[in-house]
Amino acid sequence: MAKDVRTTASSWGVTSSAYDKFSEDFGDALYHCVQRLDPQKGEAVLDVATGTGWTARLAAARGASVTGIDFSEGLIDAAREIADRQGLQIQFDVGDALSLPYANGHFDAVTSTFGVIFASPHEIAARELARVCRPGGRLALAVWSSDGTLATLTREVLVKFGPPPPDPAPPSPYAWGDQERIEELLGSDFDLEFEHATTVLRAPNGDAVWRLWNEAHGLTVTRVTALDETARDRARWRPGLPMA
Repeated sequence: MAKDVRTTASSWGVTSSAYDKFSEDFGDALYHCVQRLDPQKGEAVLDVATGTGWTARLAAARGASVTGIDFSEGLIDAAREIADRQGLQIQFDVGDALSLPYANGHFDAVTSTFGVIFASPHEIAARELARVCRPGGRLALAVWSSDGTLATLTREVLVKFGPPPPDPAPPSPYAWGDQERIEELLGSDFDLEFEHATTVLRAPNGDAVWRLWNEAHGLTVTRVTALDETARDRARWRPGLPMA
């Protein structure tokens, strides 16, 4: 991997198994995505950018033969430990969504829940999703919209208080939430259907949301830790920030 990719992988994995709590708080979206994928017993299923393996575990619990892949070694280590604790046999690999280490058409079904959207260029990531899925196979994705809360939080914290973006800046992961863009990326390989839904983060107050991000979301932890005390206070989520 290139140096900048390794650095980003390290940032995502800094919270290790704590990231599983972050996934848990939008677990309803992961359940819904796996329900739509409808993995069958014995089918080969790939979960791309699996994180700590929430979606992979849901598919494995339905009897599928599941592989999960993520570029963060720390998250994959945590995924293996959690799956072992739950008695689930899942193959977890460290690898890049832009160059999946699997043969063409190897999987009956492929999924990614809020993961592959962060791989860039998007065209290469989409091409890899299609390449490893067998002809007639299935793909299910959960993505964030560009006008939702996660996009707002990213702009207000990760971007505003992070290092200057490269020039030219990489494409926004939230572009995957645009139907026309998804059709450009995947329409030639899959017959696409779209659903729009809201996942609710239930927390008692803004402080609890801030703690969740600071304890479980590796990229936030890395960026906030690098700030001085004044900047860290300015970055803190405020009740006036719209939550949708």
